[in-house]
Amino acid sequence: MTFKGKTEPSRPIFISLKVFPLKYLYALKVLKYYHLINNGVSIQENKYRTKLRNAHHSLVPKPNKTFFTKSFVFIAPWLYNKLPNHIKNSLSKFRFLKNLQKWLFEVEDIDLLLKIQA
Repeated sequence: MTFKGKTEPSRPIFISLKVFPLKYLYALKVLKYYHLINNGVSIQENKYRTKLRNAHHSLVPKPNKTFFTKSFVFIAPWLYNKLPNHIKNSLSKFRFLKNLQKWLFEVEDIDLLLKIQA
């Protein structure tokens, strides 16, 4: 399609074609679905009337097995917490997706983003 050699790195080709590689597409779909489930609300209800350090983060369940870290219940809020605040605070679904796609194209190494340190 682009007449590049076999040894050319694929990331610049994907960016020039505006296509996400598989790992980026996975992160996009997980974050999109998680945002849809939460209706754009990332702030958990604060039972205590104090200002918490990470009040704008979603609650991530504590894994008791390594297998659990591969599930949507763990990965979705964990990835959502890694998003910049201007993306999380997007009011409309369209704006959230546009900002998310723009940010994912700027992320150099998706493996660092997807690396789970439980």
